[in-house]
Amino acid sequence: MANQFIARRFDAMIVLDSEAIEKAMKDINFTRLLLRELSVCPKIGNYYGMSKKSLRIGEYKRLNTALLDLLKSGWVKQIYRKYNVPPPVE
Repeated sequence: MANQFIARRFDAMIVLDSEAIEKAMKDINFTRLLLRELSVCPKIGNYYGMSKKSLRIGEYKRLNTALLDLLKSGWVKQIYRKYNVPPPVE
């Protein structure tokens, strides 16, 4: 992402891990980075993807069904609550 930013593929980015992007920029000697804290914290979902060129693309539907089942059963909420983190879906 740091390289894409420097290549001007986009002008701004939202960063969840500021230490990681600062290190990535430092590693490629980019020093013109300005970080600003957001005044409103967006609710960010968790998304999972699979390359269309994956050797396991045939398993996509099965994986998607398993993830949806975990969500519907409430198991995902239990994990988040165990660590005192608001679940992404209420």
